[in-house]
Amino acid sequence: MIYFLVTLIIVTVPGFLIFHFYRINRLKKDYENWDFEQEKEKENLHFINKELEEKNRYITESIEYAKKIQEAIFPRPEYVNQYLPHSFGIYKPKEIVGGDFVWFSFKDNIAFMAVVDCTGHGVPGAFLSVLGNTLLNHIVNEKDVHVPAAILGELNNEVQKALHQDTRDTEVLEGMDIALCSIEMKVENGQFVANTLNYAGSFRPLYFITKNKNGENALQEYKANKLAIGGAITIDNKPFVNHTIELKKGDSFYIFSDGVTHQFGGKKGKKLNGKRLKELLLDVQKYDMEQQKFYVEKELQAWKGNYKQTDDLLLVGIKI
Repeated sequence: MIYFLVTLIIVTVPGFLIFHFYRINRLKKDYENWDFEQEKEKENLHFINKELEEKNRYITESIEYAKKIQEAIFPRPEYVNQYLPHSFGIYKPKEIVGGDFVWFSFKDNIAFMAVVDCTGHGVPGAFLSVLGNTLLNHIVNEKDVHVPAAILGELNNEVQKALHQDTRDTEVLEGMDIALCSIEMKVENGQFVANTLNYAGSFRPLYFITKNKNGENALQEYKANKLAIGGAITIDNKPFVNHTIELKKGDSFYIFSDGVTHQFGGKKGKKLNGKRLKELLLDVQKYDMEQQKFYVEKELQAWKGNYKQTDDLLLVGIKI
C-alpha cells in the first residue's frame, strides 16, 4: 500500500508542479500580452486625441475667421452715426458666429434699419445671415423697393428662390424673422432730421416710446405679422402690414431678436419676456443712448446670471 502511495506521489506531484508552473507561465505571458495591448491602446488613443485636437483647432480657427467675414458685412457704427447719431446696438451671439444680424442702408434720404433673426444659430445661421444681408442690399439699393412691407414680400420671394423652396422636394426650409424700418429724413442746417418712421415685421415687433399728453414716457408695441420669411413652398407675395409713425424729437424705438426675451434667468429661471423688456426700456429713458446701452446690457446680463445663453441676442435702439 505504501509503495502505491509513494508511486502516486512521485507521479502526481511532479505532474501537479509541471501543470502549476505551466499555468503561471501562461498567465505571465497573458499579462505581458495584455500589458502590451494596453500600451498599444494608449498609443492609439493618444494619436486619435492628438488628431482630434488638430482638427478641432483647424475648425475653430476657420470659424473664428468666418466671424471676421461676417462682422465685415455688418454696418459700421460710424456709418450709421452719420444719419442716426443717437443709436446703439447690443449683439451677443450664442456661439462664435451667429444667425442674428443688423442691416443698414441709406438711399434717397431714407435710412433703412433691420434686425434679422435667421433660423438657428452658429454656422448655419451665419450662412443665412450673409444671404439675408446680400438680398436686402439687392432689393433696396438695386430694385429700389423702399416700403418696408413691400421689402419683406420681396425678401420672402428671394429667399425661397435662393434656397429652392419654391419646389416641393426641397429639404432646406430655413428662413428668417425680421423687424424692418425705414426712416424718412429731411436736411435742416446741413443735418439729417428724421420725420417719419415706417415699420413692417415678420414675427419681430417694434417698441416705440414717446411722451403722452401728461408728459410721461409711454410705450406702444407695433406687432409684426406672423409670417416667416422663407420656409414655405409658395412664392406668392405675403400680405405684410406697413405701419407709419410720425416722429418728433425725443421719440425712441427699439427692435430686437427673440434671443432677448427668450433668455432664461432671474430667481425662478423664467424667460425675460416682452413685459420685463418694456419695463427695462422705460426705466432707462432718463439716460442718453450710450448710457442706455450700458444699463440695458448690464440688466440683461444680471437676468441671465449663471444660466446658459439660450440663443443669439441682438437689440438696437434709436432716438430721434
